[in-house]
Amino acid sequence: MRCLLLPPPVLHYELAHNGITARTALEHIHLRKELSHTPPGLGRRRVLAGMTAAATFAGSHGTAAAAVYRFVVIGKDGWLFPIWDSLHYIDRPMIKTVTALVNTAVAILKRAGIETVVMMTPAKARIYQEFLPNDQRMARDVEPRYRSMLDALRQSGAIVPDIATLLINYRRSQPADLLFFKFDTHWTPVAAAMAASGVAMQILSKVPLPSSPTPGTQLGPPVMLEDPSGDLANLLQPAVAAKYPPESYRTWKTVEAGSGLLDDDTADIAAVGNSYMHPRWNFAPVLSNQLGRPVALVWKVHSFGPYATLLSYLNGDVFKKQRPKVLVWDLHEIDLQTSPSDPDVWGENAMAPAVFLSGLQRALGV
Repeated sequence: MRCLLLPPPVLHYELAHNGITARTALEHIHLRKELSHTPPGLGRRRVLAGMTAAATFAGSHGTAAAAVYRFVVIGKDGWLFPIWDSLHYIDRPMIKTVTALVNTAVAILKRAGIETVVMMTPAKARIYQEFLPNDQRMARDVEPRYRSMLDALRQSGAIVPDIATLLINYRRSQPADLLFFKFDTHWTPVAAAMAASGVAMQILSKVPLPSSPTPGTQLGPPVMLEDPSGDLANLLQPAVAAKYPPESYRTWKTVEAGSGLLDDDTADIAAVGNSYMHPRWNFAPVLSNQLGRPVALVWKVHSFGPYATLLSYLNGDVFKKQRPKVLVWDLHEIDLQTSPSDPDVWGENAMAPAVFLSGLQRALGV
């Protein structure tokens, strides 16, 4: 197992905040970096394979009960949160660098005739802050991080919806509807549907689209299903994980398989992103339904990274069959605080910004 000689600043700060010694940090640095951007089912086998038994840590105030256990923040009322939401550290220089890269990519896509929606999924802890343990509250300078990122991204001319505010406002009006799973990193289909509806409204108001020869996905009445994953619970020891059973959630099934197919060759809207775009969360079907036209969907687990995922789509058959008029590019809030060239986060998919941009230009022919 390869280790860095010293923890990177964000990890050093997060671990120190949680009472983790430098020696322990070194022992777990590889695992932490692998976890750092691996929400749901993203390389979980490798994560679990790298687990060690000695990973229970005391909270920052020296409490006996651990606030962080195996990189899972144990919240109030049975809530679990990923430590990689980075609640105590903000890397402004990195955010500036990565934002500039994303904005340049948007400009290249625009030159190729493709409008871009940069949809930034907010951290789970941002939406459900009241369930964080007292010694794990979001730092004051991290609180405005999401909004400042939106402002910077909008300088590119991209459509950049405020998904966090959309979800927070929905929580106030419908407090009984869960927007994130309690034991999992991901949002629920209800949150995905709210985000998709918000994205659709902005596309319809800002991008002139021709009428579509194919209708959008038709959705049936809501149904209740069970999510067996609980990726955060699975990071805990079996005896502890047993306290977090599968969760029920509300979703909508498609009515017709032939309506608004996600791989339809006529789709002029494409959604590209990480596992928050997983079909079971229903983001793309709801987006298709709200737009009244097919939506192509390409997603990969988060450990692939947003840059390799986008290039994979642009060099793949879906793009070659139908060049989209609008690209919905999904990133996580923490992605803007992570270098695209960091191999400890993105592995073999890490790449220098210049490599990403040149690959983008080649794929688009601009």
